[in-house]
Amino acid sequence: MMQEFGFLKLFGKMIAAIFGVLLALVLSKDIDSDGRIKINLGVIIRMSSAVALSIYGGAIIIEVYNLGHLSQVAQNFIVFCVAVFGLLIVGIVYQSIELLRGKRLSEVTGEVSEAFRSIFKKG
Repeated sequence: MMQEFGFLKLFGKMIAAIFGVLLALVLSKDIDSDGRIKINLGVIIRMSSAVALSIYGGAIIIEVYNLGHLSQVAQNFIVFCVAVFGLLIVGIVYQSIELLRGKRLSEVTGEVSEAFRSIFKKG
């Protein structure tokens, strides 16, 4: 019975990490203007490492700041935030490199806003 509970805790953290990764992939331009993810080896590596780092990073934050007394939902939210902000940094670095290569700021903001619109558009 205890093993089952441990699996459910880990499953909740994995779901939070995956949602955080998907949300943050918008800034790294891995989601196109139609809301589809362009799957290639780089995306798979970024997603896998981001999920692993968010779970471990969330566990480290929970352990260091003695947040183990919080509910499972609150701990999953911490893991979600680590995933979002970790990949947000990756997205910012990616867009900064694109700016250094000569892309205009208006193009970058247009791409990001178009990706958000395509993900959240209705019907």
